Amino acid sequence: MIGLEGIIKEFSVIDVLQLICQQEKSGILTVAHKGKSAEIAICEGKIVSAGFTKHNVGEYLIRAKLLSLEDLHRAQAIQQETYEPLEEILIKQGFIEASDVERALNNQIYETLYDIFQWKEGTYTFSLRQSVKSSSCLRPLPFQSLVLDVLRMIDEWPEVNSSIPSFDLRFQKAGTADLEHFEPAAVRVYTLIDGRRTVQEIIDESLLGKYTTCKILSEFLQHGYIHKSANADSTPQTSRIRIPYTKVLIASNYALLGVILLALVIILARNPQNIFPLFNQALFKQSFLAEYQHNRQIEKIENALEEYKLLYGFYPHSLQDLIASKIINPADFPAQHNQRIGYLAENDSYRLMPEYQ
Repeated sequence: MIGLEGIIKEFSVIDVLQLICQQEKSGILTVAHKGKSAEIAICEGKIVSAGFTKHNVGEYLIRAKLLSLEDLHRAQAIQQETYEPLEEILIKQGFIEASDVERALNNQIYETLYDIFQWKEGTYTFSLRQSVKSSSCLRPLPFQSLVLDVLRMIDEWPEVNSSIPSFDLRFQKAGTADLEHFEPAAVRVYTLIDGRRTVQEIIDESLLGKYTTCKILSEFLQHGYIHKSANADSTPQTSRIRIPYTKVLIASNYALLGVILLALVIILARNPQNIFPLFNQALFKQSFLAEYQHNRQIEKIENALEEYKLLYGFYPHSLQDLIASKIINPADFPAQHNQRIGYLAENDSYRLMPEYQ
């Protein structure tokens, strides 16, 4: 049953998802744009899968060199008989580890939303389906945290892209790095750098996605852990530069107002008692930008604290020490709703906490 349909120019994908997830609906949201089509499965208001039509998790695993084409075909043949999810068949048959499937599914969701959130034109259709279930291989992802993550990726991509302008680049390690200080994702990327693999191949084999992989490579370059290979192709990846999310969000706010008014008319005609949840959604939408900016500032402070420790061997006694050492600017400290950030150094760790005036 069709529950919602329209055009992206009037109602963005973010707005559509917000409306569906806030109402805790279950179904399939299909989004189409210039010959491309993506499907997002939603179970009780949480996103359980997302991907472009004709692309499945098996293709991600093949590109990551974790699954053979023959094993994928065997799993698909079983699926035609049992109608089980492909990822569950791959695990049951021993073709792939559950942890690798989880990473592939998670990456597929983020990569899909990363692309479709930036579509300015196209159509969407939401079909209500109570039969949509969450995968046993991946926990359902809450709408708010997922969207904030994707918007952060879109917003930061131009800076990352300036360091990694082409997916055809190749990098070599500059000496030996101490992997004990690296996060697991950084270790995964570092071990794939060999002077032969391109950035695209590292993206595919790491199963971390374009943004995360390129951000890690950018940080490696900044700290001198790697350098470009002599035969690296530096053709700019201009098609990868994305529109900052603030422009997407501002444009969607105007569309949201029109759709809310239309939705009110429909709801009042069917059941006047359901009018109030829509107002809550509008308020929720307005808080998106403020929350995102606040989280970005907190992230900058955390990065500055780690840099301070690398330089001096211990965490600062106060946040003012970060300013005095010129690691961070005063403007990077959150200042919304009279909120300040409390800081407490504890032995070899620290705590950040909100303080209100």
